[in-house]
Amino acid sequence: MTRVRATRRIATLLGLTLLLAGFAAFAGTVDVPRRPATRSSLSAVRPKTTVASRPTAPAPASPASVPPDVVMLADLEDLYEPVPFDHQGHVRMADMSSGCTYCHHHTPEGMSPAACRSCHATSPANETTAMPSLKGAYHRQCLSCHVEWSHDTACSACHVPKTRRGVARDRDALPSVIQLVSRMSKPVKQKDVFVYQTRHSSLPVVSFHHRDHAQTFGLRCADCHQGGSCASCHGNDAARSESAAARHGVKDQCLSCHNETNCASCHDRAERPPFDHAVSTGWPLGPNHAKLSCGECHGSPKEFTVPSQNCHGCHARTRSRMLTGGSAEQSTLARSREGLPPGHEQPDRMDCQACHSDIAGRFEHATTVHGPAAEASGCKTCHDVNAANPRPAADRQQALCLKCHDRTLDAGQGRSVVNVSALLAENKNRHGPVRDGNCSACHNPHASGNAHLLVRAYTPDFYAPFDLDQYALCYGCHNKDQVLSQSASGLTGFRDKDRNLHWLHVNREKGRTCRVCHEVHASNRPFHIRESVPFSGSGWQLPINYEKTDAGGRCAPGCHAPMIYDRT
Repeated sequence: MTRVRATRRIATLLGLTLLLAGFAAFAGTVDVPRRPATRSSLSAVRPKTTVASRPTAPAPASPASVPPDVVMLADLEDLYEPVPFDHQGHVRMADMSSGCTYCHHHTPEGMSPAACRSCHATSPANETTAMPSLKGAYHRQCLSCHVEWSHDTACSACHVPKTRRGVARDRDALPSVIQLVSRMSKPVKQKDVFVYQTRHSSLPVVSFHHRDHAQTFGLRCADCHQGGSCASCHGNDAARSESAAARHGVKDQCLSCHNETNCASCHDRAERPPFDHAVSTGWPLGPNHAKLSCGECHGSPKEFTVPSQNCHGCHARTRSRMLTGGSAEQSTLARSREGLPPGHEQPDRMDCQACHSDIAGRFEHATTVHGPAAEASGCKTCHDVNAANPRPAADRQQALCLKCHDRTLDAGQGRSVVNVSALLAENKNRHGPVRDGNCSACHNPHASGNAHLLVRAYTPDFYAPFDLDQYALCYGCHNKDQVLSQSASGLTGFRDKDRNLHWLHVNREKGRTCRVCHEVHASNRPFHIRESVPFSGSGWQLPINYEKTDAGGRCAPGCHAPMIYDRT
């Protein structure tokens, strides 16, 4: 867009006006309506343009027929044509030298902005929770910059106006920010300013109604709650009393929104009524709990949480089978909740379950609970609760799991959880879900009615009578006919001619389960074959000695003589 083009178009419009005025001398009167001068008028663009001369003609008597001295344009939509937005030119600017991430948010810290589109979608919708789309933060809507009440943005902030000789014009002659609207733009409607004021300082403290603000003003959670707090409890000494209502998790100071409001207009120094724990929570504090500070149960003000409502969260675990973070079946409280004070019938985990009721339902009949989910604020172990996505994981799934499973974990009752990180480092032949980094294909990250948090039934034993229901986990991916059919031509590679050797080992009264021969995570042998197999309950390990051949394979596990199978 150039000022030269604008000047020519203005001259054209003025010429048409003079021409119409000339014809009026011969064809009667021509009414040229006057348009009121507003902030969005041509006078904001350049000095007033007066009509220098008119053709000599008898002037009509009516004042309405007098042509105007100034041609007024309501906005630049009548003057400027649409122009393309040059991304390359903007990215090269000093203020946008960081590339895509300057305008497109949801970018993790430390991540290179190069080739964003190779992983992230460019549509407004989030394609996946792990790789959200590139949402336009600035230039997707022009009004994010060109809005009068937001800041002092002028054309010169992005555009350098020049004449033909390269001399910059007076910035005062530039159009106002609200006039920068092309013909392709939607009609401009000024948004309501998110500044709320009140002069009624004598009114009592009232509750903040999220629903009303969200519906009336179009606010989203992230407009107020963006990972910080009001200076870790408001920042002003007068607001640190227990009676002051704390807004936990707000990014900026209160004045970032209430920037024209005096604190005293909302907060007076009158003494507030004391907080009544029994009235607000339904659980009266006993003599011992009343002596505690709020933070001993609820955490620091900056990380305020609803307690897990499990006595063992605070009290020493002096008896066996008390909650250790491993599973609900180990908790005495999980089996005997009768007679507890109101609010303690069902353990809550933070306040997340108030909204995530679908997740809360998984704990009702679970026999095994994931360790972090059993803790008071365990959701934060796996989830970034300040992120803008619906179910934001703190990291990619396998990397997140290995932050804890990089060591042997105590599961209680003499059991342990294997060091998965070391197992994967030592064994390169990985089970499909492990190879794909999809731990949740087999394990529920919250709670389960199966051992080891498995999503479906899978027998933990090495030797068991055949029951297809006990192999539901395996046959969520594999073909169940591998253990139901005696003949397996083409069904499985583990066959001698067409005799199905999977059926031979598994489908019998004293069957060998899948885990007798296969490692469920990774192995250095083909087909995830184990190095050894346990013998009875003696603790002995019998080596399998499996070798792969071109036509099949051979093994000598000790439970039978060396055997060779041949598919040909």
